[in-house]
Amino acid sequence: MVSFIEETKLFYIPGGALVELQADIARTDAVDPVRAAAQQEWYLRIVRSRIPVKHTTVKMMEVWAVLDVDPRLHSLKLHVKNGKPSRTGHDIHIAATALVTQLPIATMEVEGFALINKYFPLPGIYNPIEHRWHSKPA
Repeated sequence: MVSFIEETKLFYIPGGALVELQADIARTDAVDPVRAAAQQEWYLRIVRSRIPVKHTTVKMMEVWAVLDVDPRLHSLKLHVKNGKPSRTGHDIHIAATALVTQLPIATMEVEGFALINKYFPLPGIYNPIEHRWHSKPA
């Protein structure tokens, strides 16, 4: 993933993606500190790579709110299994950023974005590990 990021000419990291990565690292640290340390090193490689962070604007928040209240997307919100969160629920935030900027999403977790794309056409969904577009840019 880091090599994809470094090779891509027009790329930014949505703030929601950084939050999601850190939440996953914190959750992993509670059960596997060694793995969490490796994830943290990977995270630091990304943030040190000088890729711009796309901070959330008012327009992004407005689109995020529309997506957030859509009942067809409720499965993307935070769920609790056995008393522990099973996902962080930032796909909606990341999708709102993509919709406003009209830049495609690069992700290894395509499923949530595919659901959003079904109702709110995204500017593209790309899995850099598979080297595959799941939804091509217009």
